Amino acid sequence: MSSKRSSVSLGLSLIARDEERDLLRLLTSIEGAFDQVALLDTGSTDRTVSIFHDWAEKESLPLGYVVDEYEWCDDFAAAKNAADSLLETDWICSADADEAIQGATLLRSIVQGVPANIQLLAAEWRPFPGSDFGFPLNLLSCRGAATWVGRVDATKRLRAGAGDAHGMIDPARVTWVHYRHPHRASSNDRNIRIWRKWIREEPSDPTPYKEWAIHELTMNDDPGAAARLLRQYLARVEGRVPYMALRAVDDLERCSDGVPDDTKQLVSLLIRTPSARVDVPLYLLQLILSQTEPLDCESVPVFPERGGGESATATPPLLTALTRG
Repeated sequence: MSSKRSSVSLGLSLIARDEERDLLRLLTSIEGAFDQVALLDTGSTDRTVSIFHDWAEKESLPLGYVVDEYEWCDDFAAAKNAADSLLETDWICSADADEAIQGATLLRSIVQGVPANIQLLAAEWRPFPGSDFGFPLNLLSCRGAATWVGRVDATKRLRAGAGDAHGMIDPARVTWVHYRHPHRASSNDRNIRIWRKWIREEPSDPTPYKEWAIHELTMNDDPGAAARLLRQYLARVEGRVPYMALRAVDDLERCSDGVPDDTKQLVSLLIRTPSARVDVPLYLLQLILSQTEPLDCESVPVFPERGGGESATATPPLLTALTRG
């Protein structure tokens, strides 16, 4: 399928290793959506690269495609930054091989209409097909404006000097859907290995404890382990830790009968926030477990805009707070 190049070019970067079972699903979902697609292979021994090559040849991408190799170093952010660097487009989008982008062909018109001060866009990411909830993840950025950070749960953040204006793609138009089962043993073991290594190398960094905690809560259904890791996280964050945050961890640790699904979803959402502000996850942790009302917070522009050009908010205040960097 050929596609006409738009005045604002849009590219997609992928990292993959042994993804022959899932990759074609993603590629089928993005047909006609991008000007350029780059695949960074981190050591596949199956047909991943040949599947991508065959698809790209048929797709006739306006700016072509790129395939490169990368030596895996237990750092997803490093790999994703290397994949982004392969693209020559004005806007850079990211997806994983075990995902599909629903509504991908709408992305062109969306980035065409984004104001110049918006250089980073979040989109809704759903953890499995048919899910009625999703997480806002930063997945599109202007070329050179943002960088990936985080060795496991990598997220995009604006570079210094790029401003702080974020936008959110209307989830009714475009969503990312994850297909792989979250309990796949190889991914679980790999992630834990990376967190252990990260802690050894940077023992004062709170981030690996935070990521590992949400993994234990949402993937392994172990609130006790999550609470112990969150205590380590709280011990390392800068500034004063509110008493209610510690109280919330105590509550979590006492959930011996399991944590309700809605609580796990919201805790997962707050931990995955791209915000660097410590008080956001601490406050929301208190909020979720104590059932208090959220504070009013600034809304995030949603693209495309609705209602005669007026900015709209597609998510309630709790979620819009999490899209702010």
